[in-house]
Amino acid sequence: MKKILLAAFVLANSFGFANAKVYCETETNATFMAGIAFNFGGNAGAENIGFTLKALNTNEANHFVVGAGGTFYPWSEERFGLDLSGGYNFNESTALVGYDFLKKAPVVSGGWVNTADESTDCFK
Repeated sequence: MKKILLAAFVLANSFGFANAKVYCETETNATFMAGIAFNFGGNAGAENIGFTLKALNTNEANHFVVGAGGTFYPWSEERFGLDLSGGYNFNESTALVGYDFLKKAPVVSGGWVNTADESTDCFK
C-alpha cells in the first residue's frame, strides 16, 4: 500500500497536481481605442496625421492585441482611412502598427483604451 501511495504522489507531483495553485481568470472583452494615427503615405507633414477610432480584440492590459478601425485625416485631401493593425495593450493605452487600405500605406497609431485591471481578487 505504501508503494502505491508513493507512486501516486510521485505521479501527481510530476503532473503538477500536488502543487496546484488557484488562478483567477479575468474576463476579457473586445474594446475600443481612441487616439492619434500617423500614415507613412507621403511627406512627413500634417496631412498624414489623423484621429483614429479602432475596435480591439481584448481589453486585457499588458497583452498583444489586434485592431481594426478608421481614421479621419482633417488636413489631407483624402480624408478617411481604414486599417488593420496589431500591437500591444499597456495599462490604459495601446500602440499599434498596421496597414491603411484606403491610403495604401503603413500606419502607426496610439491612444487611450479602457483596459481590464490585472489584480483581480479571486476570493471576493
